[in-house]
Parts: sequence; C-alpha cells; structure tokens
Amino acid sequence: MRRSLKSCGLVLLAALALSSPLLSPPVRAQNPAQSNAGGLSLGDWLERYWTWYYGGEGAQPGRVRNTVFLPLPAGEPTEADPSISEGTLDVKLRPGERFVLPLFAYVGERYLEDLPDDDPAALPPGVVSDARILLKLDGKTLVDSELDDMSKLFIQTRYFPKPVVYQEPHEYAPDVHAVSAIWFQGFGVVQPPLSKGEHTIELFVYSDVGGFGYHNTWHITVGK
Repeated sequence: MRRSLKSCGLVLLAALALSSPLLSPPVRAQNPAQSNAGGLSLGDWLERYWTWYYGGEGAQPGRVRNTVFLPLPAGEPTEADPSISEGTLDVKLRPGERFVLPLFAYVGERYLEDLPDDDPAALPPGVVSDARILLKLDGKTLVDSELDDMSKLFIQTRYFPKPVVYQEPHEYAPDVHAVSAIWFQGFGVVQPPLSKGEHTIELFVYSDVGGFGYHNTWHITVGK
C-alpha cells in the first residue's frame, strides 16, 4: 500500500482500558449484520455509503429514503500523540431516520500513474479485523470488540460494481495519485432511529497493527 491506512475513528488503547464505562453492561443495538435493515444487508449499506462518500456529494448526509449516511468528522492529530486524531460533527436527523455508520475500514484504490491497483492480500494481517472498537450512544455501549462477536459487523473485501471515480485525484506523494475507489473491507453498523432530542455518538478505535487511532464524536439532534 502506498499511503497510510484509511479509517473511521480511533483513540489511544491505554485510555480505553482505563475508561469506566467499559466495566458496565453494554446496551445492545439492533444487530445490523443480520437485520437487513431497510431491505438491505450491512454489506449493501456500506457499499452505498462509500459510493456516496467518495462520490463528492458534499458534506450533508446522503440518504436512501429514511436511512441516512452519517458523515465523518474531519479529524485533527492530538498534541499528546499525533498518531491519534479527534473529530467532532453536529448532525440533524428527522424522527424515524436510521443511519449507517462505518466503524473502521480500508478502501482499496486505483492510481493515475502506471501502478498496480491496491491488492487486499497486501494488507498487513489483522490491521482492520483485529482493531479495538468501542461505540457509545449517550454514554452507553453499543459495540465493544472485546465483548461482542465482531464477525457479525465485519464485511470481507467487497469490490464496487464499478470504480467510484473521485472528483479530484487524491495525492499521497508527488508521483502517487489515486483516482478511484475499487474495493473496501471493514466494520459498520446500521443504527435504528433515535428518540427526539439531543444525542451523542462516540466512536473509539485503535489498530495495534497499524499503530494509529482516533476518537470521533457526533452531536445529533433529532427533531422535526
């Protein structure tokens, strides 16, 4: 791979280990990998999500009927550890809207230069599948990779029906420019509709193999 791994949220593992909510019984969300929410499987939803995300349709949430693609915050490296990024985003949802959220993923690409496409077999073993993941809603645990069967939330390498062409090439080096996404693998959830009012979603992830992480927070307002 010719650039750093792509991901959707992380924080330092030591901080997670000291977090007291990990000791309390987790609240369980609908199991998105088996529920076929909205008539689609988790893999189908994530395929649509990444197609929207890389298709350049702006910062507003994409949607399919009452299912919203939750946008990702623009994370910034923390001063304490530049390998850890933090990001925050405010989002408004209507009552009855569920949302799709990738938890941690890698997206393979095609390049402008005479370079081979990204090969899923070249990913370091466990860099995605063994990541530490903690997802919370209003302070209560929805997903905890140390307690849950994460295979139900994991999508093996899946190629897009056709390359998702970027509006502008992604430059990783002066002589390396990605022009489209061709496959993805990773974790995700489809969260059932939230009650009216204010909510907070927090996503912590850390990859020991990749040696990086981030912590994303969404402040969600559900109203008319």
